[in-house]
Amino acid sequence: MRKFLLFFLLPFCALTVSGQTTFTWNGSASSDWSVPSNWTPAGVPSSSDNIVIVNTANSCRLIANATVNNMTLTSGTIDLAGFVLTVNGTNFNCTAGTIQPGRLMVSGANSVSFGNGPLVFN
Repeated sequence: MRKFLLFFLLPFCALTVSGQTTFTWNGSASSDWSVPSNWTPAGVPSSSDNIVIVNTANSCRLIANATVNNMTLTSGTIDLAGFVLTVNGTNFNCTAGTIQPGRLMVSGANSVSFGNGPLVFN
């Protein structure tokens, strides 16, 4: 019976569970949101992921509508470029930075905070 359970349960142990990843903008390749090398770790944030925008040589620029879990803007610029960025998680935190034209929708946030640094909405 134990061998049966072991062989029955073993395939389930190999399944990978997708969880939240925190992506930090590094802008190393361009300003394009959808280029994986512009994020650390490399990849493009999805609706279950958290993002942190910091000041880099290349500002973060959306090229389509996007949804993330939580967002932190500590400095730098995020250019919505007329698109919609939806934050569905429990935290939207801005301590400083610039948000360029577009639509920022904070729909699921239980905690919205603004620091004492300059925050500019253009």
